[in-house]
Amino acid sequence: MTKDDAHPHDGARSEDAPHSKKSPKTARRANQRRAEPAAERAREPRTVPRAQASDDRSGRASDDPRTTPPARQAAWRTALPGQNPTISRRRLESMIELAQSYRGWSQKETADALGRNVHAIVPDSGNPKLDMVVSLAEILDWPIEMIVADLRGRMDEGDGPGPREADGPTLTKDEAIALVREAWALCEAERWADVIELTDPERWRGLDGETFGHLMVYRYTAFEHDGRYLESIEACHTGLGRTLDGSVPALRLQVRLAASYYLIGSTFEAAALTFELLSRLPSEPGDPERDALRALASFVRAMALSGRGHVAGGDSDQSRLTEIRQLLETAAALLESSSPEADSRNRALAATSRVAAREVDVELGVLEAEEFVQGVVESLDGTADLGSADSNRAEAVGWQCLFAARAIVRNLDQITNPDRLLAILTNKVDEVAERLGHWAMRERLFLIEHIYRVRTKASRGDAPAWNLDEDELRTLMGTMGRFPNFRPTGWEILRSVRSERRKAK
Repeated sequence: MTKDDAHPHDGARSEDAPHSKKSPKTARRANQRRAEPAAERAREPRTVPRAQASDDRSGRASDDPRTTPPARQAAWRTALPGQNPTISRRRLESMIELAQSYRGWSQKETADALGRNVHAIVPDSGNPKLDMVVSLAEILDWPIEMIVADLRGRMDEGDGPGPREADGPTLTKDEAIALVREAWALCEAERWADVIELTDPERWRGLDGETFGHLMVYRYTAFEHDGRYLESIEACHTGLGRTLDGSVPALRLQVRLAASYYLIGSTFEAAALTFELLSRLPSEPGDPERDALRALASFVRAMALSGRGHVAGGDSDQSRLTEIRQLLETAAALLESSSPEADSRNRALAATSRVAAREVDVELGVLEAEEFVQGVVESLDGTADLGSADSNRAEAVGWQCLFAARAIVRNLDQITNPDRLLAILTNKVDEVAERLGHWAMRERLFLIEHIYRVRTKASRGDAPAWNLDEDELRTLMGTMGRFPNFRPTGWEILRSVRSERRKAK
């Protein structure tokens, strides 16, 4: 999701060197450069446009564990809430007392259930070991992540009567507008850490619902740009709990919630949310705000329905594909008719919608897969240098290449030289993902590469090696942490990589 959209006013492998230490993407680039003219090798610049995840304009480096020096990572971790031993012990003691009260146990019974000595249940550091966290979750019947979150400083300690200090200041209308504008300006400057700090819900408990909802839109945007999709979902839920149903902030939060569900692979939730949202938005254009929301909801619903995969063919599958194409055409038409000041964002998403519609044409049988793929590859000749290209345009190109790569993998037997074309497309996706810090693109790229290997092995009896280097392995691990539904595939890839390395030895 682009920062602007948050404004309150929206292959081929090196076969001759099977044990090469090159990453698959490096090997693909080498082969591509031998086969392609210079124009096709130009570094060209996501369907919902967005900007770079690092805080470039403020001069601060990203806290990406793949690039953060170990010393800085250590300082970053010790700065997290809950690291003060006294505070940590108090929180853990409160959690243990809660568990004891919930079960109606004595202190000794609680200690036995936790596997601890009754006289030394809480460690001096205040940081419990994993087995205690798991035991507390089982005793309280809570998810483990709730135990961890509360131990890290999100427990509600204001249990006394009377007004709470955490309710925050009461703002005048002008002050509330200034606050929203400040959050918007921070998004414009891509200062995501500052956005997250400013929009902390605990600071604004006393804020009116509409202003609070706008702040949560910005909070969502910062988390989404940082690849923290589960936290972006939480920001939407937090905002929706305080906004008036049907208001503009609520509608904006709903469509972003659906987008985050789609990005993490929860396609049924995304499809259901957008179905309900589209039923409430006017079908006739006229209101720019609601037109933009309808366009984005149509696009997200189309992507969610596509993400479900095929339903065994037949009339039902044809009906689904037809609906997807209609949704994409609606999104493109609304975006192309938007106001000129939103051109960069909306035109990029409109172009992506058009390319996604052509992918659907392939599935409907009205367009040849090779014609579609070649059209996307040829379109890369006219794009600008990736380093200087507008981030919205760069993201759109990345998604379009992903759609074409997906078409190749689905239609391997219909494509001439699929390895070469897949190399060109996945290299471009990799460049865009690296430039934007785009974790969703990385997840889709790993998934396509995995499916490609599975299908290649089934048809040819062998699959290309992964040959992942250490940076790529760290990227894979980071992707697994951000996308729960991807984790089984990630583990399968890791097992393949380990097997390759054992054989290489």
